[in-house]
Amino acid sequence: MKEAAGRLRPPASLAQGAEEAGIVELPITWRHAARAAALPLFHRDPFDRMLVAQALEEGLVLVTRDPAIQQYAVPTLPA
Repeated sequence: MKEAAGRLRPPASLAQGAEEAGIVELPITWRHAARAAALPLFHRDPFDRMLVAQALEEGLVLVTRDPAIQQYAVPTLPA
């Protein structure tokens, strides 16, 4: 989505590059969906709310510059 909007220029094969870097996929689970549904509506974008829910459920840190995401009690690093 970021690539289509012109905000990201990934290498030719993003999937291959991610795999080579040791990045693993994180599937969306029912637990993630329930957490996303229970979040306060600080952010209206369902994709971003799912990222917040996954980070909270999995103990991850989000890299973002979105001030709306920073309203949640989720660890972030500035992008």
